[in-house]
Amino acid sequence: MKKINSVSNKSIAYIYFTVWAICVLIAFTSCQQKNTHNKISIVGKITDANSAAGIAGADIYLVANEFDGGNFIQYPITQIESGADGNYQIAADVNNEVEFGIEVRKKGYEKTSNSTTLKQGIPNTINFRLNKIKK
Repeated sequence: MKKINSVSNKSIAYIYFTVWAICVLIAFTSCQQKNTHNKISIVGKITDANSAAGIAGADIYLVANEFDGGNFIQYPITQIESGADGNYQIAADVNNEVEFGIEVRKKGYEKTSNSTTLKQGIPNTINFRLNKIKK
């Protein structure tokens, strides 16, 4: 009879240990996973409106547009420059889904902007065509 109890106690201890190990493994793996639903990603190209050539070194600003108590507020999120071929890519973590503003500036060109609601977790493509400032 004692042998049955000791085997049963060992079996129960083994089951508890196995369940505990599985719970620890699940908790560890879920901590390691990246949360992509709060990330926004924008890709695109900045080009000259007349020649369609890529514009290098254009400043691209990403801001969050929110209404707070009837007031329109813009929160800066990030700023980058376009590459040598005019291509750019912005990635940022956001707390919630809001409308975003993107402004593009380059010396010698008129600034341009776009407001949009961005989809989280997938790349959003937004291209800009800049007009040269007329002298």
